[in-house]
Amino acid sequence: MNTLNNVPFYFPFYFLSYFWDELVKLAKPPSKALVYVIKTKLRAGNKDFHNKLFAEQEFGNSKWVEPFKQDLESFKEREPTADISSDNDVPF
Repeated sequence: MNTLNNVPFYFPFYFLSYFWDELVKLAKPPSKALVYVIKTKLRAGNKDFHNKLFAEQEFGNSKWVEPFKQDLESFKEREPTADISSDNDVPF
């Protein structure tokens, strides 16, 4: 199975833009699998996930963010080690 930061590719990146709000509404509380995926992304330094969780904590459902509180506090942004989109880029 292909992975990026040890998280399967089937967790698409456009998800944050189009489905995040619905996920927070539907997954109360977040499942163990979802917590694992999001924590893995935070530990890998993914700023997009950090920003969504931070906004949710400040303006949305702060209870939903509880499983991620420690990872949010210790978050350090890092450059991605790989980018799925780079495989599809045309070199010209």
